[in-house]
Amino acid sequence: MASCKPVQLLFLYPRYDWHQMGSLVVVTLYAKGCLPQSCLFEANPTNLRVCLVFEGGKCENELKWKLNGVIDPEKSTIDISGTKVEVKLRKASPVMWPCLELVEKRTAPKEEGSD
Repeated sequence: MASCKPVQLLFLYPRYDWHQMGSLVVVTLYAKGCLPQSCLFEANPTNLRVCLVFEGGKCENELKWKLNGVIDPEKSTIDISGTKVEVKLRKASPVMWPCLELVEKRTAPKEEGSD
């Protein structure tokens, strides 16, 4: 697994949005001026990792998501333009996701003597 090289983060993570339609989930990162040849994208059926590089390699941002559903990484695509990065994730099944990231339920700790 490749990793982002350690560099100073010069600004906050890029803004992103997501939407879904049928068998696709589209994650749009607003990343004006990122260097396409230096960016890194990794996905498996339940995780997405994006590493964007800016300003000649001086600034790097890494974003990770534990996805709310299962995707097919082999059928997913990436489009990079001058102002944004669009990651099109092909869903394994056309089920609507309530949100992009999986929200793990937290259970209250069991109190002693409460059976």
